[in-house]
Amino acid sequence: MRRFGERTNVTLKEVVADNLHRLCENDGRSIAYICRAMRISRSQFDRYLAAENLPTEGTAKTIANFFRIAEVDLFQIGFRAQVNIPAEYEEAIRNLTHLPAPRFQGGIYYLFYQLMSDSNRVMCSIVIVKPRGDDLGFVRLTGYSKRRYSNGAFFRGRHGGIVVERHKWLYFAGVNMVPEYEPSMIMFRWIMGDEDVLPGKASIATERGPVVIDAVLKRAPDDLSLRHAVRMARAYPRNAAFIGDDVRLILEDNPV
Repeated sequence: MRRFGERTNVTLKEVVADNLHRLCENDGRSIAYICRAMRISRSQFDRYLAAENLPTEGTAKTIANFFRIAEVDLFQIGFRAQVNIPAEYEEAIRNLTHLPAPRFQGGIYYLFYQLMSDSNRVMCSIVIVKPRGDDLGFVRLTGYSKRRYSNGAFFRGRHGGIVVERHKWLYFAGVNMVPEYEPSMIMFRWIMGDEDVLPGKASIATERGPVVIDAVLKRAPDDLSLRHAVRMARAYPRNAAFIGDDVRLILEDNPV
């Protein structure tokens, strides 16, 4: 298996190949069996394993469903298919998930908030919401780059966690999966069936400590592919057409 720690110019094809090797090893069954179960040709899958091709959107979804991971995990460097949760944390997790998961519509969302360092720019994170068993999970990506950051990731922030509902508020509770591994919380007032534009709050970690700022969660177009979405996780000028007047008005009414 390739070792990425020795290189700084690893490609996305190599990341996918490495993750597929890990997933297959953890699964324990033969590559031939896995290909038959996914209905993907062995020669095609071998090209992914050899970092020669990237899977298409549909194929990535098939692979993710088979291995029971989020599609975005397939493209993340250093992804681990299995996470061992210390026993002392199990009770806290049970308390978070003892109620039924909110009937919040899964899919891709934009998370907008004003940059602390520049009032003329707005950060857009990409939030992927997806059921995971009986729970509702999410991944939030911030700061996309075609090359890895110094911490070895393609994103400056990759928060993963769970979505819970309490008293008509949605809480996205997570932890950054890249250094400094800081916890995060974003919260939105929610009425079931209303997922288009949700104003709320986000807890942002800074060098001086956590800061709570206003944020807006906006549903992305249904035809937006994951591959295109992740490239949109970056900062934009405040007056950019992509931000939209609806988001701008909310942020202007609640400046940082």
